[in-house]
Amino acid sequence: MDERRRFRIVGLLIRLAVVGGAYYGSARLGLELSLVRGSVTPLWPPTAVAVIGLLAGGYGVAPAIAAAAFAVNEPMSSTAAAVAIAAGNTVAPMLTVYLLRRVGFRRQLDRLRDALALSAFALIGMGVSASIGTTALYLSDEISSGRYLTTWLVWWTGDAMGVLIIAPFAWSLWSLRPRRWRAPNWQRLGEGAVLLAAVGVMSYFIARSETPLLFLILPMLVWIAWRLQQAGAGSAAVVCSVIVTIAAVNREGLFGEETLLHRMGVLQAFNTAVCLASFVFAAAVTQRREEGDALFLREHRIAETLQRSLLPDTVPHVPGIGLHARYIAASSESDIGGDWYDIVALDRNRVALVVGDVIGHGISAATAMAQLRMALRAIASECENAHDVLQRLNRLVLNLYPGVIATVLYGEFDVVKRAFCYANAGHPPPLLITDHEAFFLEGGVRPPVGVSGDVDYVDTRVELEEDDTVVLYTDGLIEQRHEPLDARLEMLRRVALEGPSGLEERCDHITSVLLDQGVTDDVAVLSFRAMSMAGESLTLKRPTMPATVADVRGILRRWLTDNGASDREAVEILAACGEAHTNVVRHAYSTTSGTVEIDASIVDGSEVALV
Repeated sequence: MDERRRFRIVGLLIRLAVVGGAYYGSARLGLELSLVRGSVTPLWPPTAVAVIGLLAGGYGVAPAIAAAAFAVNEPMSSTAAAVAIAAGNTVAPMLTVYLLRRVGFRRQLDRLRDALALSAFALIGMGVSASIGTTALYLSDEISSGRYLTTWLVWWTGDAMGVLIIAPFAWSLWSLRPRRWRAPNWQRLGEGAVLLAAVGVMSYFIARSETPLLFLILPMLVWIAWRLQQAGAGSAAVVCSVIVTIAAVNREGLFGEETLLHRMGVLQAFNTAVCLASFVFAAAVTQRREEGDALFLREHRIAETLQRSLLPDTVPHVPGIGLHARYIAASSESDIGGDWYDIVALDRNRVALVVGDVIGHGISAATAMAQLRMALRAIASECENAHDVLQRLNRLVLNLYPGVIATVLYGEFDVVKRAFCYANAGHPPPLLITDHEAFFLEGGVRPPVGVSGDVDYVDTRVELEEDDTVVLYTDGLIEQRHEPLDARLEMLRRVALEGPSGLEERCDHITSVLLDQGVTDDVAVLSFRAMSMAGESLTLKRPTMPATVADVRGILRRWLTDNGASDREAVEILAACGEAHTNVVRHAYSTTSGTVEIDASIVDGSEVALV
């Protein structure tokens, strides 16, 4: 016998021993509540053991169930009757498990369909054991024909309630097993203990009252199922059902003056209601919450995909300016927002730099962000200054997207003059970092776009020196719960000044320090730097339009100045390139459109430009 086969046999024997022992032990406990012949009880835990064992260990554990059932019944019945009862007690849970597997039953009971399937198939399957067992007792003359129906009802009630009350309780306990150590939630445990104690006290006094108040317990079970789901619902159902069943067996309170048939009818109705109010309702709550979580995650992924697809794929290379951008999505526990950044090369050697944040979260915010981003791109190409861009964007939002509100910082950097001109619509202030200091550019702040049509946005102009850096960002970088905004802004200023000098390295340093407690909101960071073009080649591609001649002249003059060309050299090169560029526009492409390319580089210490 090989090792694998020996291992399988040992595993099967262990399962048989565990299931058989649990069945026999729970049967001896259940017999304490017997109502008919000392063997028929209104709550029979072994059926739960059988169903749990068959679902977990397969049909191979059926012999252990049959043997344990025979061992329990043989001392109380004839051998023939004990064999028949054992067969019924084995076939019934096997039928229940077969039906459960056919519908894809999950023991977590996290779907309403699982709870309803368990309820229906337990009642169906246990009808088989009740029918076989009662018939066996009748044929062996152990009960009379007048007690057949009563015995059958007690048997069916006990077997069904064993499954419906005990099995969910056992599965809920198994679900609480620690997969890895973590500190217990004492508040949750305390709440559960108080609620279970309340259920026990209510059940005890109501079950022993002669006033028919039994079903007043159900609202408490519903509340526990809502608050604690299956873990609390299963425990509460066991406590409530056991206490009421003991009262019925002892003919106490409401059950004192009634016949056995009536007591079993009331008990079965009550236990069924307990099942519906506890684990069935808990399954519905769990399913609803999981569906809500799944919907949230789906919406989050859609919004994030939409948002990322609309952000620039790469940061463009523009002579005279260094650029770096970073977008960090919020964690999956948080709604995605409407943050964005954009970089657009404009005419007259300008680069548009934008950061914005649509107020709100989810797909609606991401969609509004996409609309505003595209609108702003179109508007920027037609306007002469920053405040006009925001003025037109505000009117567009008010007219076409009522209800949308967004903070926007729009700026234009002139790479020739090294001037940054911006307008601010309710956005956090840009941070300017020089060689020796860092400070916020707080001028010209106006309300967000979409708030009011009576807003006049203004331009603020800042002259930058070589290697000066400006950082634009959204509020997700600086806002942190329970921390003052001024303190966070000061932290950003200090961290940016003390961090590495490289654009990318500084951005990494800023985000790692300010977001060390996690990303609770989307973050967009856009930083740029006034760069020298000394020692670099210059390649320009422009459409063959007359307006581009002046643009090329301006950027070429800056390149010549940065590379140390004398005034005379600059004048000669600019004149020659300007003449060549003009001839291309006027003569080569006078009737058609095309592209003119200018390459400038240092060759043997001299500036060379090729048109």
